[in-house]
Amino acid sequence: MSVEVRRPRACGFSLCLLLTLGVASVAWADAVPGRIGFVGKNAIAKANGTFRSWKLVEVSVDPANLATGSVEVEIDVASLDTDNQRRDDHLRSADFFEVERWPTARIRVHSASPLEGAHYEAKFDVEIRDAKRTLVGTFEVIDRERLEVRGQVTLDRMAFGIGEPETWNPLSITEAIPITFEAKLR
Repeated sequence: MSVEVRRPRACGFSLCLLLTLGVASVAWADAVPGRIGFVGKNAIAKANGTFRSWKLVEVSVDPANLATGSVEVEIDVASLDTDNQRRDDHLRSADFFEVERWPTARIRVHSASPLEGAHYEAKFDVEIRDAKRTLVGTFEVIDRERLEVRGQVTLDRMAFGIGEPETWNPLSITEAIPITFEAKLR
């Protein structure tokens, strides 16, 4: 049985959880509980952040065949939050995300394949700013009863034109940025 749900444009990384579990009965008005986080660091400090606003755009999943399913989300990039207003404003500026010009990031998760146990690997088509790249990430089903999943994907921020390249300077931000996500659908 194939399920397809279309929603208005606007969203983030909880798409794997729908892809994994084949749940497409979430109404658009319902908030998808979960979290999309990221970590930026340099030799001196680490900044943990989240994207507060993200929504599902489209879900097309056959629970019997996850490899053929796909889920698309958009993230409101301006909703990033690292608990430091000055840093957040700088991340929103032209030096990094340039949110006035590119307010959303788009992610499409597809081609899920089982690994071991409840773990899966999937392709993440990521569009940030004017760059599009396909990344490989992983996720696991934590609780099938509560439809809970968590996972991660790592992106090279330079491949998306975010910030300056990493240098010898201890304040220089690493180029590999881990993105984590968690979601509960029930």
